Amino acid sequence: MVRALVDRWPSVHIVTCPTAVQGRLGERLGDRARGRLDGAHRDAAHTAALIAARDFRRRGWLLASTSAGATVRSGFELRAGERIDLQLHDGRADAVVANVDPEIGRNPHEPDD
Repeated sequence: MVRALVDRWPSVHIVTCPTAVQGRLGERLGDRARGRLDGAHRDAAHTAALIAARDFRRRGWLLASTSAGATVRSGFELRAGERIDLQLHDGRADAVVANVDPEIGRNPHEPDD
């Protein structure tokens, strides 16, 4: 087959590689691929640790969202009788707002006068 290629395209140089050289190249490529994967694994583990360290829920806070999935950012967004979802560090709970008493101050959702 190689002879047929050379006869057909005489300007093309066919380079063959002994099996031993192929084995060493394969080992080097395998080592490099394993090194790259190990580095990616370390980077992913580091990123996951950073995210976990910044998770406010682990410090006793929770994330509240409306039944439509919108994050509740202010007491002014809630109405008595509204169903909300509470996400805590170790689970979630459904709740119904019994009463809303936002802190005294300006509603951040109303335009300035």
